[in-house]
Amino acid sequence: MPASFIPLPFVLVIVFWVILLRYILPKFGGWSKLAEKYGTDRDPKTENVKNLRIWYCNIGGMKYKNVVRFYETNDGLLLTQMWLFKGNQPNLFIPWKAINDVEDRTILFQKRKRLNIGHPIVVSYIELWEKDFRKIADHLPEKNRYVP
Repeated sequence: MPASFIPLPFVLVIVFWVILLRYILPKFGGWSKLAEKYGTDRDPKTENVKNLRIWYCNIGGMKYKNVVRFYETNDGLLLTQMWLFKGNQPNLFIPWKAINDVEDRTILFQKRKRLNIGHPIVVSYIELWEKDFRKIADHLPEKNRYVP
């Protein structure tokens, strides 16, 4: 057998995972719903933004850990995904005024905040741990700033 021979099952598994990660999974959850209204070409590499270092979030029911990057701008949140998981989805730019309601949530004794996105109709939501919510609370409308 030549040294460059790669077994067919191995190639098929790799192709399956690439298709799953790049094209199927991005369609689930709220990212694609948010992208319809808040999709953008804005790139954090070309703008003066602050990386918020938020490593966990839940967007529309899809949990992301170390995949989504949150950036603070003067007029909103800029969200990007790692290239491996991004697929053909655009970055998101969510204006501060589009966060129209913040709900308290407790899941397994962990306090979280659910940010309902969309005005006047809720498009989807982003759920953050309470400690991460504190990083953006000052930018939100007065009624949504409360953190105990």
